[in-house]
Amino acid sequence: MSFSQNVESPLTGELVPKTNDVSSLDCPRETRAFVEAQFGSAGAHWADAVPGILQDCIVRWSLSLGETMAGGLCQNIVMKVDVRGRPAVVKLGYPDEDQLREQAWLLASESDQTVHLYASSQTPLVLLLELITPGTSLLDEIRSNRWRTSRHAELVSLLLNCQLPLPLDQPAPSHRDMLLEIAHQPNSALPPDLLRLVRESILLAEKLDDGMLGGACWLHGDLHPSNILWDGQQATWRAIDPKGYRGPPVMALGRYLHNFLDVELESLGQSVSNAAREALLKERVRVMAPEMGQPEALLMLTVFIDLVLAISWSEQSDNQGSFERWGHLIQFARAEALSLSL
Repeated sequence: MSFSQNVESPLTGELVPKTNDVSSLDCPRETRAFVEAQFGSAGAHWADAVPGILQDCIVRWSLSLGETMAGGLCQNIVMKVDVRGRPAVVKLGYPDEDQLREQAWLLASESDQTVHLYASSQTPLVLLLELITPGTSLLDEIRSNRWRTSRHAELVSLLLNCQLPLPLDQPAPSHRDMLLEIAHQPNSALPPDLLRLVRESILLAEKLDDGMLGGACWLHGDLHPSNILWDGQQATWRAIDPKGYRGPPVMALGRYLHNFLDVELESLGQSVSNAAREALLKERVRVMAPEMGQPEALLMLTVFIDLVLAISWSEQSDNQGSFERWGHLIQFARAEALSLSL
């Protein structure tokens, strides 16, 4: 790559060589459209800055850029890169609190069961991450004809190792905090029945925050099958994309247990129905509870709380109708959970 002049680095403020042609570094059209729709002129300004940020990453970290990777949030750009012969991943996105917590959580993590952070910058927010190979997701494994529901027990070690001591200098919201934010929004567009469940889940989440299940830790916060990748070199499953939420260790299970039920049903050759979803969720809980040393009703409580949060977020975005689709499962998890005396 040839250089013609020096420009100020977005990462360091220092003068660095500028490439003659940065058109290949432009913000992808879909990402630009999303951030402009979500964040207005600030999103457009960020999208305009992407070529300069990537150019600076090339110089500062001696990168060769590869293909853009699919998946993840619409506001993120994820690219395969080469760092002096070592494959890696560059991740940048419109900055928000989740991304700042992701950076902080990865900096604090020393677990071999999470992706390694090679380097990063906070302003602008850019992460240089390990490329896990082959990187097949657990979701892809569930889609295969090799999958059996009993295999969820293989993930217990990962679930237990994706938690850290609470940070002293980094906000870490709990499920109660996030549900309270939803409940206090003026002119809420949530269906009334869902809003009632939000208020009920706040009371239950508050008991977890109060330490009834032990002290809180810094959870990965988004452990579901598409964020769990197979590392062929270490022959183990590893986690990516942490969110850094606060809660007791058992809260790590909620998001894992209720995600991609329909995909698993289809891979098992079963028709998707409300009854089938309920039966599969109950089977997942039955498999995981003894491995975690926790009662099944407690695992269902984490499902109820996290599913209410997830469906509320979905209803607030462009996925209205989520409660109509998943309300039955929320009520099922609630009924199962309330068999536990809290």
